[in-house]
Amino acid sequence: MDNVYQVAQQVRTQLTLGTYTLTSGDVVPAIWLDTPDSSGQALDIIRVSGLECVITHPYHSRPIVHTSGCNGLWQLYQLLFTQYDTSITLRPLIKTVASWGLTLKEIVHVPKYDIQDQFETLSFVGVGRI
Repeated sequence: MDNVYQVAQQVRTQLTLGTYTLTSGDVVPAIWLDTPDSSGQALDIIRVSGLECVITHPYHSRPIVHTSGCNGLWQLYQLLFTQYDTSITLRPLIKTVASWGLTLKEIVHVPKYDIQDQFETLSFVGVGRI
């Protein structure tokens, strides 16, 4: 099972992320870890470019029950990638993320359409331990 903070670190180090441009003028990597600790601390983003990753945690939790009793919680987290550069496809990312050895429950790929402002997205639902 995966730890979402380790997954976030893997995203930061193994992928070429796009950027968020903040109202302050600062430019930061386009990754957002939406955890109970970050609630209400949204960035003042005025522009997103390139590849963005939003990790939602916990997406859903349930107890792990063993013969010795309950010894922890599983968490379902979501990795949501959006590519704002319409000349780049997310298809190769499926293989890349799958190669990380994560416990993935679901992969949903929504290709880009010939509609203005429609960006390609790729969602992974993984299982981790709280």
